[in-house]
Formats: sequence, C-alpha cells, structure tokens
Amino acid sequence: MKKVLLKTLLRISVSALLIFLLLRKTDFSAILNTMHNFSLTNLLAAFLLFSFTFVILAYKWKILLPEQSLFILIKTILIGHFYSTILPGQIAGEAAKAYTLGRGKKNAEVIAASVLIDKITGLLGLLIVGISGLFFSRTVVPPTLTISLIIATFLVVLSLVLIQVKLIFTSILKIFNYLKSVFPKAGKVFSQIELLIHAWRMYSQKSKILFYSILFGIAYQVVSIFTSMLLAGDLHISVSFFDWSWIAAFLSFALLIPLSIGGIGIREGTLVGVLAIVGVIPANALALSFSLFAFTLIYAIVGGIVANSSMFKKVKS
Repeated sequence: MKKVLLKTLLRISVSALLIFLLLRKTDFSAILNTMHNFSLTNLLAAFLLFSFTFVILAYKWKILLPEQSLFILIKTILIGHFYSTILPGQIAGEAAKAYTLGRGKKNAEVIAASVLIDKITGLLGLLIVGISGLFFSRTVVPPTLTISLIIATFLVVLSLVLIQVKLIFTSILKIFNYLKSVFPKAGKVFSQIELLIHAWRMYSQKSKILFYSILFGIAYQVVSIFTSMLLAGDLHISVSFFDWSWIAAFLSFALLIPLSIGGIGIREGTLVGVLAIVGVIPANALALSFSLFAFTLIYAIVGGIVANSSMFKKVKS
C-alpha cells in the first residue's frame, strides 16, 4: 500500500513539475486569451466528435466480443477511461476494462484476451495513420522522429508475424516460463504477456476479424484528428490533416509512458514540442492541450460515476 501511494505521489509530482516548467516559459495570460477564441459551435462539434470516439471503440471491441451488448461495452470503456485518467499510464485502464467485464464470468480469460487484442489492433491502426501522415506530409519532420516511428511499426508487425512461427512461439513460451521461475514477483506480468501471445496467435487465424478491428482503429484515429483540428482552427493553429496524423501517433506513444497521472505534463510537453515543428507557438499548443484534456476529464468523471454506480449495485445485490 505504501509503495502504491509513493508511486502515485511521485507521478503527481512529475505532472506538476512538467506543467510548472512549461508554464514558466509561457505567458499564462496568453494561453487564457487564446482560449477565449473558441466558438461555442466548434466546441460543441468537437465535443460531439470526441463523444463519438467512444461509440467507435465500442463497435471495435464488439467485433472481438460479438455476444456482448454495445451498451455494456460503452459503459466498460468509460470505466477504463476513468482509471486510465486517474492512474498512471493507459495499462491501468485496459486492466480495469478486463476486470470489470470479466468479473465472475466463465469466459474471463477470453475477455481479457480481447482487451489485449483490441489494444494491439488499435496500435496498428495508429501506426498506419501515423506512417501515412509522414508519407503525405509536406513538413520536414526531424529524421529521428520519422525513423523512430518507422522502427516502431516494423518491430510491432515483425513481432506479431514471428509469433505465428511454431518454433518461435514455443521458444518464447519457454523463455517466459524460465523468467517466471527466476523472477517470481514478476510472475503476473509474464503471465499477462503469455496471455497476449496466446490470444494473438488465436485471433490471427481470424483475419477478417482482425482486418475490421484495425479498420475501426483507423476510424478512431481519424475522428480524433478531426476533433483536434476543430479545436485548433479556433486557436489559429493551421496544421494539415496529414501533419496531425503523425503528430497524433507521437502523442499517443508518449501517453503510453506511465510517468504521470492522466498523461498530465507529458501531453502538454509533447504537443508543444511536435507542434513547434509546424510553427505553432507554445501558448497556442498549451491552449489546445488543456482543451483536449478538459474533454478527457469530463468523460473520466462520467466513467467514475458509471464505475461507482456499478459497484454500488453489486454491493446492494
């Protein structure tokens, strides 16, 4: 318990420090003045698009779990969103989704596997959009960023393909069994990775399902990009769709790093850095980042309400 509290306090401190350093170099009044440019119409449209992403994610997950109702999946996604916002890293949100939907069910392992596969196909959708953005963008992107995204794509695809080779598959499982015996405290982590490997091998034989899941992953990214573009337009941020494609990829990868609470600080620092490449000043980048986080926070509150109401019903019953 003390370790968890210490880690949480440490990550809150990281978030606070990063925000402090960013605001120290930026005129806060300029950020507020920039945010006054938002039109109610664009804010509402952007919020509706942001809301629609949860529906896309639910349909995407339903491809893997066709027996589940769309309403239940949306509720579970909102709960996962809540935990990924208040806890460090998005892994907490994925774990919450698997636990919430699989609790007390015989097919809990299948549900957990679907969460992992859903994450992988979402990652592949993100990489496809990001690479496409780099290919069609007219912006001179720093080689280190381009190379890192290409390498990430290559490694993800290569690892998923190699798992299909029986010799490699059995060898990987033997390695993890050995690691569990050497590092028993990390046994749960290794078991989760093994579950992911088994799940991918199982779902890889269902190419049609994977194809549609990746397609919905791409759709999710596209709608998210248009949400950012709507908000950015009012902030006088003129960035093309293809530039937003690779920017969204780098931002998503940055938010996977579990160093802060809800990605606070990391989101802002990443956006300031990558948007500077396309000529956006820090004040405008921070105004956009705070606006996107406001949307995230609204639905985190909704997810928290859903999570608490679900827990109350179970206790009452």
